[in-house]
Amino acid sequence: MFRTIWRSRRAPAQTVDLRGGAIPGRLSLCRISSRTGQGDVAGQARRGARHSNAASVLLGVLLERIYGRPYADLLSRYVEKPLGLGAGTGEGRASLQVAGYGADATPRPRFNQPVMLAAAGLHYSAADMANYLTAQIDRRTPAIALSQQPLFAVSDADSIAFHWTVGRKADSKTYLRHSGGTFGCSTYCDFHPDQRFGIVLLANRVTRDTQEDLKKMAEAIHLALFGAPAGLARLHRLLEASDYSDVTATVALVKRQNPELFLKEEYLNDWAYRLLKAQRAKAAVGLAGYNAAIRPESWNAHDTYGEMLAANGDKARAIAEYQRSIELNPANSSGKGMLAKLQSQ
Repeated sequence: MFRTIWRSRRAPAQTVDLRGGAIPGRLSLCRISSRTGQGDVAGQARRGARHSNAASVLLGVLLERIYGRPYADLLSRYVEKPLGLGAGTGEGRASLQVAGYGADATPRPRFNQPVMLAAAGLHYSAADMANYLTAQIDRRTPAIALSQQPLFAVSDADSIAFHWTVGRKADSKTYLRHSGGTFGCSTYCDFHPDQRFGIVLLANRVTRDTQEDLKKMAEAIHLALFGAPAGLARLHRLLEASDYSDVTATVALVKRQNPELFLKEEYLNDWAYRLLKAQRAKAAVGLAGYNAAIRPESWNAHDTYGEMLAANGDKARAIAEYQRSIELNPANSSGKGMLAKLQSQ
């Protein structure tokens, strides 16, 4: 698929009729509808990204119409064989497929929707995925390199490439990640080009939090193998030594020696919750307050700060933070519940 996209950029312009009916053995376009509404679509993308299979399905249809071959054939020719992957379509390896399970531990049916092949339903082993990540890290194919280029930013930490989220690490270097799932199976993979390291995690039981749990597991494995970046490790030591008395000044001190230090909102948020869980509410307030101060437009940062203040007994400031969070995100139902609870006390 990557190589066909690269070639199509060089090929003469073509007009592709998407109104035709289903072609045997190929994808068909039933209906692609937009939920973005009218207005500045690019602006909406910058404010946040939401997953949709429609773009991938549409791309699959385009590739079939342009090259006149079923998507499975294109996948085999341009991706699977060059990268050393087994067949991800068909029934040739059906006996190797695991059973998927839901949150209640009951079996889930296998995903079998040919129309969705460009978006979901491919079946690969861990060895296949290792070969795939090796090719991503090597970037020897121009189309693979092209697919990793960020297209637009969704935050100060993350950008969106072609099906990859390009993240910024604590040392300001980048890594790429992707996750997905179908019924009772879920997958997470990421790779770090600067360290030539990648990881794939496959699960055959899915809950609401499985993909996020796999992501955190991958992060823990990476940390165990490589350790924390120098600046982040130094920040942890100094904040512990000062009991988080002045987070802003401590971060500034570390950045003078380690200017590459980058503190992701999610990382600071999780760090504050770990402190709270350890019965260190005052320290959690200091960290969450710093996060909200450097990200004044983040509803979640203010929400977390409000929770830490409430846990530390600062009701008035907690109410103010929850109000700010709800102002930024009127759909913050949990924040509304906490605000009402504080105001009734």
